Amino acid sequence: MFTDADIISCYTWDDACEDGTFVNVSRMAKGAGFTLPVAITSTIFEGHLRGETDNDTDLRTNTLLMLLAIHIKGLKDQGKAATNRIVYYASFGGEEDGVTEVWVNIEGRSPMNPEPVLTIMLPSDY
Repeated sequence: MFTDADIISCYTWDDACEDGTFVNVSRMAKGAGFTLPVAITSTIFEGHLRGETDNDTDLRTNTLLMLLAIHIKGLKDQGKAATNRIVYYASFGGEEDGVTEVWVNIEGRSPMNPEPVLTIMLPSDY
């Protein structure tokens, strides 16, 4: 229906990284084995990964990325990763905090640039 329509306004993945809605963690994600650009929503980053020091924040972020990479590899090995959204259950605090549902979305960078990017978010961030 809208295939030939002009785009009036577009908020891209890069826009979200630039304005702080997403935190680009692509460099760290490469160390965990991700090949796509990766961003984490500021809700997860500030609410669950931000530590008292930069080292604390980096450790928490790296831990999440490594565990997600292991989870995604397991899904691929089982033939269950052929989707644009992967659901993961993370424990950010401790056992008393339980687990939090996290979505890993694979989408295009923008309507004009379909390069795939990965965004890690809470369902309420969608």
